[in-house]
Amino acid sequence: MSVPVARPLVPRSRRWRHGSPLRHGMAIAVIEGLVVAAMLGFVDSFIVPILQTGLHATPSQIGILTIVPMIGMMLVGVYLSPIIRFLGGNKSAVLIHTYVQIACLIGLSAPLYFPTSAWAVPFGLVMAVTIGLASAVGGPAWTSWMGSLVPRRLQSRYLAFRSRLVIVVKLGFAVLFAGILHFLPAEAGPWGFQILIIIAVLSRGIAAWLLYLQHEPPPRPALINHPESTRITLDHGFSSFVRTSMRTDLGRWTLVWAILHFGVMLAGPYFAVYMLTAEPRGMGLSPGWQYILLVQTAVLVRMVSYPIVGRLIDLYGPSAMLRVAVTGIMVIPLAWAFTNYLPFLLLTEVISGFCWCTAEVAVGVLLFSCHRDPLHRSRLIGYHQSIVTAMAALGALVGSLLLARDSDDPANSWLPPINESGFHTLFLISACMRLPAVILALRFLPKLRSLNAEESAGLWQLVPGTGMVQTLSRGLMGFFRKPEG
Repeated sequence: MSVPVARPLVPRSRRWRHGSPLRHGMAIAVIEGLVVAAMLGFVDSFIVPILQTGLHATPSQIGILTIVPMIGMMLVGVYLSPIIRFLGGNKSAVLIHTYVQIACLIGLSAPLYFPTSAWAVPFGLVMAVTIGLASAVGGPAWTSWMGSLVPRRLQSRYLAFRSRLVIVVKLGFAVLFAGILHFLPAEAGPWGFQILIIIAVLSRGIAAWLLYLQHEPPPRPALINHPESTRITLDHGFSSFVRTSMRTDLGRWTLVWAILHFGVMLAGPYFAVYMLTAEPRGMGLSPGWQYILLVQTAVLVRMVSYPIVGRLIDLYGPSAMLRVAVTGIMVIPLAWAFTNYLPFLLLTEVISGFCWCTAEVAVGVLLFSCHRDPLHRSRLIGYHQSIVTAMAALGALVGSLLLARDSDDPANSWLPPINESGFHTLFLISACMRLPAVILALRFLPKLRSLNAEESAGLWQLVPGTGMVQTLSRGLMGFFRKPEG
């Protein structure tokens, strides 16, 4: 017979003070998100203008900003857990990643004052790529940290609330930055971009200080009494997942999603480049009001559409909604291929935001429901993302090679111009390469086993929406491929 241990008598005020790290940590996480939104707004929308408008980087060079981080994330993902342990745990890894990003943001200032130097573009590319590579470790470490800090019953609602707040503040800073560049354009010197960098550094620095103050709880105990979970996780490896992909529901729609991302990333990293390129090859926009409106419209639509999309998924199911979304995503680049009329492109971005929101939430629901065992589910999600990342990186690489051979002489160009622009041809090719994903979606996705209505209802709320989604469509290095293409 066990003897109960007497609980020490602690005054109520002291219990509240000692029991407050949880609430204190959750509050700091929200404040930190609002503070770091300035840096995110800068990185999302103005890294490409600095490289292209400020340093005159070529489109194929800017493609490196997507290709290298994706490959890095694939490699880091395999050894992520040992890397975080080597860095001293989740909190230490997050802090180190913030210090690296601060150093790289400061480093971006140097080439602005020597834009014609041979080292300017390579140095700027290294700084920008390192910002993304640091997130490959810091992002998962922060997620794991929040998973230990936030109670499980509150995690989805809390992360969704924080993500939407961050998006709103980030949009506000993006508009502010566009106003600064309106009055201090790149043609007048580096001062406009320099002010943006200073704000971004202050934002990341204050956020790092808040992260330093934030509580790091001890790790939660692992799940016990589930011997089958361990056996399943160990017995089914990546090679087995690939071999059986055409015979499993998860494998079939992973194939659909990966093929879609290959087509998307053919042109995805180069929409912002097209907007900033001089006419007739591009739209000839400056990084000001019109540019930020095109870049951020789809982001705003995604945020507003999230609850609507969730209800539609509850009503019609994730498979049906994913088929609709994939079809819409295929059509989007056709508008960019044949016109640069701003109101029409804005309407296209509204449709794009809704389609991408639908696709992300539907895939998130399918991922959360792909297996009942959490250990096996995490492993399957990792396999899914590895395949999609590989195809996305391959698509970005092919797009970069095509643009590298784009020239004013049609005889020497790999992209015969449409309306005097090879970008239009690339957008058309991207639309055509998305078509196989639509065909496969119509063929394979209806075969998915329907989820139990009671189990699937409301499952979309587990996907934070507009933020930490479990897919690559907008969650991974989105700031290198705006707008939603």
